Amino acid sequence: MTLNKQANEAYVNYEYEKALALFQEAARKFRDVQSMNNLACFIWAEEEDAEQALDLLEETMGLGAASHFPYSLMGEIYTKQGQWSKANELLLKALTIEPTKAAYQNLAVANYQLGYMEEAAAYFLLAADQSDFSLYSHAKCLIEIGKKAEAIKVLDTFSEVDEEFVGAVDLADLYLEAGEKELAVLWFEKGWDHYYREPSWINRYVSALFKLERRRDAQEIIRKAIALNTVDLEEIKGQEVDEDWTISDKQEAIEEHLQKEKEYREVWNLLLSGHVPEMDFEPSYKSACYLFGCLRHNHEEYHGK
Repeated sequence: MTLNKQANEAYVNYEYEKALALFQEAARKFRDVQSMNNLACFIWAEEEDAEQALDLLEETMGLGAASHFPYSLMGEIYTKQGQWSKANELLLKALTIEPTKAAYQNLAVANYQLGYMEEAAAYFLLAADQSDFSLYSHAKCLIEIGKKAEAIKVLDTFSEVDEEFVGAVDLADLYLEAGEKELAVLWFEKGWDHYYREPSWINRYVSALFKLERRRDAQEIIRKAIALNTVDLEEIKGQEVDEDWTISDKQEAIEEHLQKEKEYREVWNLLLSGHVPEMDFEPSYKSACYLFGCLRHNHEEYHGK
């Protein structure tokens, strides 16, 4: 059995120290595309050591890798680091070798952060599945470039039964961003009992009702949010501290709930003054396995030069 196969077998069996030692031995012995890429992949996945992983991948690319693995992995790392231009370059190269949804997703994120909304919209769509966050991000880009009607058509395809459904409150948030206030309220209502309650979305819910001239309903949501927050706050105050729940943890949680109450109490006057709570949106990068010979994902070993 080759060193790479032994390393992959140890890895799939959660023998991490043994797997690392074998990946390192293979890299020292062969210094080829497979051994260097796999060591980089392991180090990034298990230790998040970007510097060492990038050094290994730079050397791998110098060998003229014929697989997209090292390019996709390097693009992923640069995306996680926020080095958007570098990520863009590496992921475009990866996609010329083999298109993958992970590379399209990360390329979309890089383009979004660089301000290239048309390109980001296209790449998010190529990365998307039904009702998932990639399709959601595609719709967000359409809104940002002024194509709200097209974005609404995309949002109308979302379904709670789809496996990757983004969630009711998230969908409500984007409907509101597109100007569909009634649909936003509908989805906020659906998500009320299933989401962690915090001002970032509850105050958006209130603003949707406010814009629909449903002011009594909006004030009722504020009242309920404050009441539920008070219940949580009193529960936290009554909890005993221990080594896992320290005095510092408890105080931090109390301050967090006091801040929530402050934001709930302030939102009404802010809405009256014309302020609209902003949508909290941050596109997320996608991590994938780029390990040659991975037993978990049935990857072949490297067969290039």
